[in-house]
Amino acid sequence: MSDILYVDNSTLSATSCSTEALMRYGHGYTSADERAYLKAGTSGHAAVACWFRGGTKDEALDVFANGSWCNCSDDGVTPEHFNPECPKCAGTGRHNDGYQAWADDNVLPDNRLSFLNTSRIVDYWLDKHPLAVFPFKIDPSLVEIGFAFPLTDEGDIVFCGRIDGLVTMNGVYYVLENKFPGAIKPDYVRQFQVGSQLSGYQWAAAQHTNLPVVGSLINAVEFSKLPSSDRNCKMHAVPYIECGHLHAKWELLGPVDRTPEALVEWRKTAINLARRYQDLLRRFPHVEQIHKARMQGMFFNRCQFCAFFDWCKTGRRQDLIPSLLVHQPWFPFNYSKGLVEATAHKP
Repeated sequence: MSDILYVDNSTLSATSCSTEALMRYGHGYTSADERAYLKAGTSGHAAVACWFRGGTKDEALDVFANGSWCNCSDDGVTPEHFNPECPKCAGTGRHNDGYQAWADDNVLPDNRLSFLNTSRIVDYWLDKHPLAVFPFKIDPSLVEIGFAFPLTDEGDIVFCGRIDGLVTMNGVYYVLENKFPGAIKPDYVRQFQVGSQLSGYQWAAAQHTNLPVVGSLINAVEFSKLPSSDRNCKMHAVPYIECGHLHAKWELLGPVDRTPEALVEWRKTAINLARRYQDLLRRFPHVEQIHKARMQGMFFNRCQFCAFFDWCKTGRRQDLIPSLLVHQPWFPFNYSKGLVEATAHKP
């Protein structure tokens, strides 16, 4: 085991349930449903990043469908010029597989996360969001910033992640966080007002820039099911199949700020949770030992939305892991560096 522990916000958040922390982040299992949620969000992030870097609409939609282009070739786009030894794309020219092929094989056509539904939303969002409409300015070099900063003075715990963007508004820096939730409810922003994710990103952004970062903005794009029936829409007077994209929803939320005192407390708590996670890994290094780990999530109402809900209902049976779960290891450090096949991000 490495002497350095690499963690991200998702890892630390899961420590309220030992079973979830070990199964998802220690042993790398998840459910097929969560995998679709993560893949759709990852591709959404990539498309929006392309847009914020000054890409065209066609380029952003291509990235959503097929994955982000790597910059390891001479001209950036010719496949035969890509470096076969590149750790970011493994010579494929793409950082990831994109969403279309995977979703067509793994997501039902009428699901909100189908490629057809999500791509219509992204397409319409791009139409409605030229960079000039945003109240902030964004530097293309400050989009998708990977980071890995030590939390401890000793350097044995490293906090990793990728900041979607650093933007300026009214002369000061803000973290920009892109989100792709299933619904944007009236109290959606409330979870971010004291939540750990934006605290961690704001702390990391200050480490990256050596400048004050005063808060965060949330660019929320709703990945909900668009209406697509032949019935007439009362609002647009045409069948829903024609106007479904006009029902897409999004919202720019914030700013959400943090006091310096709140960030100091975030770091102390993050170290405490990382030590707890580290102890779990030492005590239960093999998935066969999971029955010895506790299931605290049932006391905090975490179970109903947990990827392991169905599996835990069986009594955490080892023989059902292959049929109920998929193996997709969690690599926060690799993800922060943009390496190929590195999963460590929740939309």
